[in-house]
Amino acid sequence: MTIVIFGQGTANMCDWIQCANGGICQPAEGSTLGYKCRCQFGFTGTLCENRLNITTCVRNPCLHNGNCTVTNDYQVKCTCPKGYTGTRCEISI
Repeated sequence: MTIVIFGQGTANMCDWIQCANGGICQPAEGSTLGYKCRCQFGFTGTLCENRLNITTCVRNPCLHNGNCTVTNDYQVKCTCPKGYTGTRCEISI
């Protein structure tokens, strides 16, 4: 997202956004926010404000025997078994 500042030209959202915990702001065209914070290992959230518990998958937040993994950008992802969908495999299809 580019912001037009009257009489000043344009600016990038990352000129105003500060990601926490060493995260790096990157413009993200098509995003409703206009930016994405690339978080350092162990952090997650829109602004990298949340510490990721890398043992999260030990408790398996995925329902219906979904498979829990931590992605390359340190987000928790559930791979759902056949017949289920949703962030945590909570929706029967």
